[in-house]
Amino acid sequence: MVSSRAKPLIGRRLDEAMIAAGRYDRLFRHGWGDHHVIARFMVGETVAERSVSPLDIVWDEEQPVRLRTPTRTTPVMLRSDGRYHSPHAELPPEVAAGRIKRLRPAGRPIEGRVLALAGAREEGFGLREWIWGPLVEEGYELYFFELPYYGSRRRETQRSATVLTVSDHVLLNEAIILESRALLARLSGRTPLGLAGFSMGGFMSARVAAAVEQELAVVAIAAGLTPRPIFTESAYARAIDFAALTLAEGTPAEARARLGTLFDQGRVRKKPARPDAAILVCCRDDALVPPEQTEALHAFWSGSELRWLDGGHVASVLVHRAPLRQALRDAFAKLRRQG
Repeated sequence: MVSSRAKPLIGRRLDEAMIAAGRYDRLFRHGWGDHHVIARFMVGETVAERSVSPLDIVWDEEQPVRLRTPTRTTPVMLRSDGRYHSPHAELPPEVAAGRIKRLRPAGRPIEGRVLALAGAREEGFGLREWIWGPLVEEGYELYFFELPYYGSRRRETQRSATVLTVSDHVLLNEAIILESRALLARLSGRTPLGLAGFSMGGFMSARVAAAVEQELAVVAIAAGLTPRPIFTESAYARAIDFAALTLAEGTPAEARARLGTLFDQGRVRKKPARPDAAILVCCRDDALVPPEQTEALHAFWSGSELRWLDGGHVASVLVHRAPLRQALRDAFAKLRRQG
């Protein structure tokens, strides 16, 4: 049996092992990228705040999904794939071609609609379906984007899920917010709406919730107030090629400081319309997102709820799926109860 004192160490070591596994495929190894994008973001100008129209999606025919049991004769859900063009005008054409998946309950009313955002390096939809999919049988309709620069939306020069330049990462974050806002605008007024995400998906769920006027149920897992310490101080910083970011007259330390200043522009700056319907989930032994960052977001979003999971960044989402789904149920209950 593993002692209670050893469990935090195991969780952190798993996080660190994940970072070590990618040491030959480091983030931003092609440098800063488009300096126009960097310059405008550095002064706080972001296209994510611009007006956006409801997302225009072309859906394929729905396919029924049945449980693999001899007693189940009717589908438990309907699955469909869709395509759209990103509202972010600065994306390369191959990145702007968006892909989305929808899972909805069959034969019962829809209790709520949820956009579940992916984490960093998460390609495809498998992990999110595994975490959130069981909620479809309870009446929740789920939406999953293929995020920009991942999977089918990689740049032509990408050979993995590693984002090659800092400016690509900036565009990625802006596009997530614009596309999420556009989808929420499309779904608005039909049923209660929610956002959920883990890690980068948690950060972006918080930023999207703060960027819209809609009342939303929000579950942000392993998220924080600012991404700055994640990219400059945590174990995740080891995944970054700071040598590639060092300018001719500078040092890696100066590159780290500049990156931190830039990414701090992406901090959560507003409260959501309904902070009381937001549940923030913190991993106690997280080596990638410092728990104090989640606590800082909770303090800023006065009225939100803070919940804790035992384990590190990686293990928590793999082991604690049931508490994550319960958090989403509870966030919707809060939204309905006080709405």
